[in-house]
Amino acid sequence: MLFGGMILFFILGVNAYSQDLNTILFNIPSTETILWIVLSTLLAITIFYFMFSSRQIKQLKKEQIAMQKQYEFLEESQHTLLENMGENIYHIAKQTFKQTTKLVEKSKKTVLHSEIQEVMQNENELLDATGDLIQFMQLKSKKIIIKNEECNLNHILNETIGLLSDITKQHHTELIFDVSKNTPHTILTDSSYLSQILVNVLKYYIQHTRTNKVRLHINTNFQNEKKTILFIHIEGSLKISNIDTFFDTTYDEKSEKYTGLSLFIAKELVTLMQGELSIIESQNSDNVSIQLPIKEIIEANKAYTLDTNIINKNILIVDTDNHSAIALEKRLTYFNIKPTIKSKDEFHQNIPKFDNYDIVMLNEKCFTPKIIHILELARKDHAFKIIAIVPLYDASNYTPQSIIDSILYKPFSPEYIFELLTHLYASKTEKQNTTLTIHKEPFLEVYGINLDDFSQFQGNHLLLVEDNLINQKLIKSVLSKSHLKIDVTSNGEEALSFLEDNPHVDFILMDINMPIMDGYTATEHIRKQEKFDAIPIVALTALIADYEIVKMFSVGMNGYLSKPINLGKLYSALNTFLSKKEIREDSYNTDNIDTTKLIGLNAEDGLASMHHNTSLYKEVLSEFIGAYEKSDIVFDLLIKNKRYAEAKKLSLDIKGLADTIGAKDISELSNDIYNQLIYHKYDKLEKSCKKYATLLDSLKDSINIYLKNEV
Repeated sequence: MLFGGMILFFILGVNAYSQDLNTILFNIPSTETILWIVLSTLLAITIFYFMFSSRQIKQLKKEQIAMQKQYEFLEESQHTLLENMGENIYHIAKQTFKQTTKLVEKSKKTVLHSEIQEVMQNENELLDATGDLIQFMQLKSKKIIIKNEECNLNHILNETIGLLSDITKQHHTELIFDVSKNTPHTILTDSSYLSQILVNVLKYYIQHTRTNKVRLHINTNFQNEKKTILFIHIEGSLKISNIDTFFDTTYDEKSEKYTGLSLFIAKELVTLMQGELSIIESQNSDNVSIQLPIKEIIEANKAYTLDTNIINKNILIVDTDNHSAIALEKRLTYFNIKPTIKSKDEFHQNIPKFDNYDIVMLNEKCFTPKIIHILELARKDHAFKIIAIVPLYDASNYTPQSIIDSILYKPFSPEYIFELLTHLYASKTEKQNTTLTIHKEPFLEVYGINLDDFSQFQGNHLLLVEDNLINQKLIKSVLSKSHLKIDVTSNGEEALSFLEDNPHVDFILMDINMPIMDGYTATEHIRKQEKFDAIPIVALTALIADYEIVKMFSVGMNGYLSKPINLGKLYSALNTFLSKKEIREDSYNTDNIDTTKLIGLNAEDGLASMHHNTSLYKEVLSEFIGAYEKSDIVFDLLIKNKRYAEAKKLSLDIKGLADTIGAKDISELSNDIYNQLIYHKYDKLEKSCKKYATLLDSLKDSINIYLKNEV
């Protein structure tokens, strides 16, 4: 417009001098005509400009409104997680109490196996729900710290396999791990959170895939000396209905359970690890792609080296799934072994000559009476090893025939193949400690065990070596009433340092997969020192594979427990190695403080939501203080700045958490604030926020009193 005005001014200025000359000499239209043409053109341009700008502005506003609505919807759905969290945990506890009541009413001589199993399942659900709750609050309060430490990717995969074993059995789903040859085994990352990300996403795919098969592909892209990208691709036969809200949480009122919590946590952890998590759409299935920056530890990544006598072996692979067979072939090719692959149908139609092979790997379904007879005859003339390939979900049901030398459970990590082949031909020497019991079989589950029963081991000193903070909290909560002296270290190196200063430990629970120094290496160092010979070491492991069991005892461990911890088996392990002591009558004195005088906190209701587990309840209270101790200030700022969507989100968070911990007044007021925001009663918010600040101060005082006293 400014440029148009200058043109108009210029034309008007020369009007008196140019009109006649232009008309006579050149027959040029008059200045009035030119002026009219210019003005018309400028007017047309201006109108077009405003029309175009108006349309653009309207479109931008429309997109902005749509984005705002989508943002509010996502925020609303994501943060309704805690609105009913108290009801969710109460529902689980309620079911447990019903089962417990049934057990009490029955005679002790009655067979109670099935009922007790239901009780145990409810207890495990309670621990899982509480663990998710704690981690959710840690994410909210930004307490989670990513630790990039040296770790073994194979150990992470092994732990992932083990933690998914129960759900693969439940859904009869086969897992296939396909790890590229260029993927380093020693990397710098947060092993605990990487494992959790894999477990959380794979669990969803196992639960929803239509074909009972889920594949995990891992590859790397080396960028420079400081950065390598770990590419993780998870695929299964499923379509995601709403990709935009896939990583949000929703509450199902019918089942009284949350959906999507594990996916939300996975997404947040990937973001904290400076990675990307996305959905890749295709015609038949939607897959998850994860990209995580890692650092390869070059000096530690020496290739696994098999003996030449193993490399030169001829191997036959027969599996029911082609993807699985190819993944196994890739792993063997990594060791410069070129196997022969046959499909199950091809194998049965044209049975090969087994004397052409040194190792025969057959799917468990191939071992028909006819094939077993042929194998037995072939072995009379030619010595070869026979390995059964068994899916993880069928591991507990599979009984190997006597002809089988070893079992290969699917999925398998690269290290799994290396260890299996090594132990298949190597002499298996184990380090035996004559002063201690070697418990080679799984610990038997003692049914009917509750938290009080662990008090029989009071006075003993237990060292827990575990890097996962949530696992540390949950294991300590399980032993909360035992009066064991419990110390915790986060890796093998810390455990060795602790033992130097505290050599009189009575029992060690040793995690296998840890950064810096894993459980195998730590145990080897401990067993080299005679002063520690009397300390039993029981492994904590998610994967119970043949080669892993052999390795545990070869380094000097005395037994093993699988993750997640089972109360009956943990009791059995402690009972095997620890002395029992009489229970003190005052062990569980809960009268140190008068809980009725805790203003704003009904500890009895809170404990009920935690299945009367004091340790878990204290942990949740502590996390609540850490996440929301300044929520009154946040409320005030949000209301003053008219950021009502965020205020609604905060009120829902507080309501759900307050229900869980037994803070009824705060819960009701948070609900009032939410309703005031929903119905636009903004004039009442200032008064409600002031009341909230008063109630919160009282609640914080009560929580601090409770946490500082033994209840």
